[in-house]
This record gives sequence, C-alpha cells and structure tokens, in this order.
Amino acid sequence: MIRKFCSLVFCVVASLLLLAGCSSHPPSAAQFMNVKKNDGIFSVGGTAFAGDLYKPYEGGRGVLFTLSGYGRVDAFEFGLSLETTTFLPILGLRGEYLGLQGWGFFKDVEHYNEKSRTIWIGGSMLIQQYPISENFKVGLSEHISNNLMSEGNSGTFNFEDSYYSEFGIGTYLTYKGFSLEFRYGREIGEPRNRYYFLVNYGNF
Repeated sequence: MIRKFCSLVFCVVASLLLLAGCSSHPPSAAQFMNVKKNDGIFSVGGTAFAGDLYKPYEGGRGVLFTLSGYGRVDAFEFGLSLETTTFLPILGLRGEYLGLQGWGFFKDVEHYNEKSRTIWIGGSMLIQQYPISENFKVGLSEHISNNLMSEGNSGTFNFEDSYYSEFGIGTYLTYKGFSLEFRYGREIGEPRNRYYFLVNYGNF
C-alpha cells in the first residue's frame, strides 16, 4: 500500500512541476479500464500521431510521452496524466463492462497580437470493455474533446490554432498491464482527420 501511495504522489508532484504544458489529448481508455477495484495503477507509455494539422490535408506526425497514475474506490476512479509536459486531471465511473471518464483544465492561450483568452481544455469518453479472459480484454471508445496543441518549436501558443475540438472513436486490447490502442479523431467544423496509436504499460 505504501508503495502504491508513493507512486501516485510522485506522479502528482512531477505533473505539478511541469504544469505549463504544450499539448493535451484524450487519455488512454485501456489504462482507465485496467484498474482493479479498490486498487491503483501507475503507467508509462507513448502516443504516435499523424494526420491533418492546421489546414485540410496538411499532414504532420509526431510522438508524445505519457506518465499516469490511477486510483479506484469501488466504481469511482480518479487519475493524473502527464502528456509530455501537460498536467491532466481525470475523474470517472466504471464497472466491468462500461466506463465513463472526463478530464480537463483551464488554459490561457495567447493571440498573435498578445491578447489572451482563457479556454477549457478537456473532454469526456465513453468506454465499452469486453473481457475475453481474466488477463486479456478488448474494448471500444467514443470521445468528444477540446485538445491543446502548440505550433512550431518556440513553445508559445497562437490563438487561432493552439487548440481544436474533435469527436472520435477508438479500439484497444490489453494483456495484463500492457495495452495497445488505436484512435481516430475528426475535427469539429473542419475537414481534418487525425490518427493516434497508443502503447502503455501499467503496474505498481
């Protein structure tokens, strides 16, 4: 129990130290559903993404790294995720076959003329899980979110293209603490498609 608690504390402290952040996307459905009742999990992983960036058919790709910690009490679950350098709180409810997670935070985004606006970065995800065996599970997910993405290498944000809203679907499989996940996202109001491939391993 002490080891689990220390792992969660480590995740919280590391996340707070790196609160400034430069990107935020929906967290893993597989790792959210992989936490046992009245237990916790600490996971590490990465996300490879590709697709249209700021203009239709303007392709791009990259890799994001994640650290996350989850705790579950009966059907209630909470977590913290660190995507590259962005802190993301997570809350949700789940059972054996169905889960609902939400995440988010407020962010000041600067315009090119130095004006700023506070926006909500976050979303929600519905998850359906189908256990094949005790260790092997597959699942589906549907999400809607407002995602944060930096432009260029300067680390600053441009108001017009620093965030985007999307809806999407995904599928995953888990074996014990290891999970593979694919997710498709479609930007709301724009003909831009994005593809994400997630690999995570969670354990205490």
